[in-house]
Amino acid sequence: MSNLAGVRDEFDMSRYPGDVMDVLGAGREVDAVKLAMAEGIRSGNELSDLIFFRRHPERRGRSISSGEPRFVPLSREWLDIHDGIVRPVLHETMEDEMAQVQPELGAAGASRQVIERPLVIGQIIAGERDPNKLTNQVFFLRHKDLQGRRIAPGETALKQEWLSIRRDIVQPALASIGLRPPRTSGPASVGAGTVADALRIAKREVPGMPGTTTEALVERWRSSICPEIPRAILLAFIKYESGGNFTDATHGSEKSGWTSPSFYELGLFQTPAGLHGRCTSRDWRSCEFRPPGREVPGDRSTWVRLCAAIKADPQQWTNPTTQVRVGLLDLEIGARGLRRDFPELFPKPGSDWDLRMAVLYRFSRGGGYARSFLRLYRRQLAAMPESQRWGFLREKTATGSGGATRAFSGENVEEKMALAAKLGYVAT
Repeated sequence: MSNLAGVRDEFDMSRYPGDVMDVLGAGREVDAVKLAMAEGIRSGNELSDLIFFRRHPERRGRSISSGEPRFVPLSREWLDIHDGIVRPVLHETMEDEMAQVQPELGAAGASRQVIERPLVIGQIIAGERDPNKLTNQVFFLRHKDLQGRRIAPGETALKQEWLSIRRDIVQPALASIGLRPPRTSGPASVGAGTVADALRIAKREVPGMPGTTTEALVERWRSSICPEIPRAILLAFIKYESGGNFTDATHGSEKSGWTSPSFYELGLFQTPAGLHGRCTSRDWRSCEFRPPGREVPGDRSTWVRLCAAIKADPQQWTNPTTQVRVGLLDLEIGARGLRRDFPELFPKPGSDWDLRMAVLYRFSRGGGYARSFLRLYRRQLAAMPESQRWGFLREKTATGSGGATRAFSGENVEEKMALAAKLGYVAT
């Protein structure tokens, strides 16, 4: 038996349709793959086997054995077939099928996922296991205009859409066929360019405050509002959430037709604010209600509620001092809520576990989402050292409202913590 999963002990060529074998016999391997897929054969390994054993009838379906003299060249040939012929055809077919259904989907995100998830599963069956590559395939099929370019630091809506594809489509697809995303063996990778950009943001002068840097303004209020959250953590947060933009008013994503989420996320700390209504582009000026958005009677937004707490005018949403005070309060109050509800899990505010779960994860996924995992695994978490808890949760799932399965999805937190470490953070 070979270590190549697709090459089985006995491969029976006789069970395949005659038209497929005729095209294959004529040497038209790509056409044969397309025809086989039209007949319902979508496994990348099986399609690779089909070509391999047609090329080598002398093997009579016998699998590649590590003990045979030509093991290396034969294994390389099988991989070349899989990666050079089969996978590109599978990917092309995925694009074609996506293009056919896109006009019918419009902005209906749920309907889009009904199509995208089977296509992702098809890629997984074809041999692709990298969740980031699978996410990229769906993302760039949605955004052909981007032509595969990387998401820019300030494009927060696109970044959130990419993360939602990985969380809501790719990871459940991997789990549904008995696979899990690769376990992260160490901190997320952070390039020198990302670190340099974060440092530039830190040293950038605050609009309307000559001589005051973003870092200095944050530190002025951090020491009194949330002293347990290190400055490096906050700088990493700002870099990834807003790119240091005090005038950023995120209002949904292009995927949802700028409808979800329905509220603004404002400024440096992307604080949830009022409803933006109907929008037609990434520019908040295209929205029905301008920032800070329309408030719902009896259900004040975080932005308005915390502005009232510090006696600031919520309409002055670009005011840097207000943004920093409200943003830090939002992080601190949310963290205190988890610490209060799960005191045995968060005895030491500011520990590495506390910063990951109570501060950053609570913000990125929401308090209800965080609580669903803490409630379900409360006993196990309490019984283990803090240093093991984040890794324990990394591949876990929980049940949310309505019975939906939730994947833990802590990548957003891990990239911030990795950048913070580059900026001087030391875990305690």
